[in-house]
Amino acid sequence: MAFFWRRKGDLPGAHEQLTQALKLQTNYYEARFNLGRILLLQGKVEQATNEFVRVLQESPNYQPARTSLEQVLLRIAVGK
Repeated sequence: MAFFWRRKGDLPGAHEQLTQALKLQTNYYEARFNLGRILLLQGKVEQATNEFVRVLQESPNYQPARTSLEQVLLRIAVGK
């Protein structure tokens, strides 16, 4: 459902759907990853980074989270 909201451009709606999903299942790492992506699109870089780190703590081999975290840290390092 969050994907639907994101496609419509409703980032707050997607954020709410993902937050609700994580209340029901806190270790749902794919929802947490998508929440990180939504936060990033909302310009909430620190919160997004925290979500990517949590995903990797729960699922260390989840490559999309690792790639996203690396990209965010690189952007922070070069000041963009």
